Amino acid sequence: MNIWVPRTKIIEPRDLIISPAVIVSGEITAYLMGPDGRIRHACGPCKNLLTDFGRNEFFKNATTNSAFGSVGSGNATPVNGDVALQTWVANSSSKAASTRNYATAPPYWISEQRRYTFNPPGANKNITEFGVGGGASGTSLMIRSLFRDTGGNPVAISWLANETLLIDHKI
Repeated sequence: MNIWVPRTKIIEPRDLIISPAVIVSGEITAYLMGPDGRIRHACGPCKNLLTDFGRNEFFKNATTNSAFGSVGSGNATPVNGDVALQTWVANSSSKAASTRNYATAPPYWISEQRRYTFNPPGANKNITEFGVGGGASGTSLMIRSLFRDTGGNPVAISWLANETLLIDHKI
């Protein structure tokens, strides 16, 4: 009696298979609003980095993991492996003026814009970094950015004790 055992044969394509390119970019703009409701200072738009964690979450979930906007005082250049702000200062879960748009037919695209509102800190703060993520203390970051001047150089923003900080984030 003969038993036939099929052999697995891997069929390799003759031509290289090219997957479509995926481009993800984003930016932030920060505004300091005095107690009189007037904008005292604006910074941006500043390009931001989509972290490795952010890439995984962005393409895994239909909605982004952007529960919190956080600011900090760290000055290290953002890198793909970042999962937290360098030095956390404050966070906001207030996401007023949130909009999300997308195309369901080729060419596919998605955009999301949110405004994070930070209450006055009660004491003067210098902030240099911003992140978006799921953690209340600047962790589980999907996005990280340093505040920059018009020349692209990192800057510190002086957030006064009685000012409201508004940060618009687009991806």
